[in-house]
Amino acid sequence: MGDEFPILLRLGASDFMEGGSTIEDSKIAAVEFEKAGVDIIDISGGFNGYVMPGSIEQGYFSPLTEAIKEVVNMPVILTGGITEASAAEKLLQEGKADLIGVGRSIYKDSEWAKRTIESLI
Repeated sequence: MGDEFPILLRLGASDFMEGGSTIEDSKIAAVEFEKAGVDIIDISGGFNGYVMPGSIEQGYFSPLTEAIKEVVNMPVILTGGITEASAAEKLLQEGKADLIGVGRSIYKDSEWAKRTIESLI
């Protein structure tokens, strides 16, 4: 595809269950993905368990993105229940991630992004 086409990869970084994938597994994988040419990594919950126990705040996968950011130089996307622009901005300012992924809010309301941008102006 050439150097002008970015390669993004979504990684389920921890199953949060015994016998499942762990953040330590994912840190190793992320380093290898970066070596293989991945440009941006999008971090989410695991393949078998994707709910972070006891976490209800927006950006609940931030401990995972922080751990991945420690071992790679490529941009890291944070997902996990982000519904408000102010929460996304705070997570970015705190260095929890380089980019924010918003899914369910947009699925529920196709005007979410437009209203969010307008609220910041």
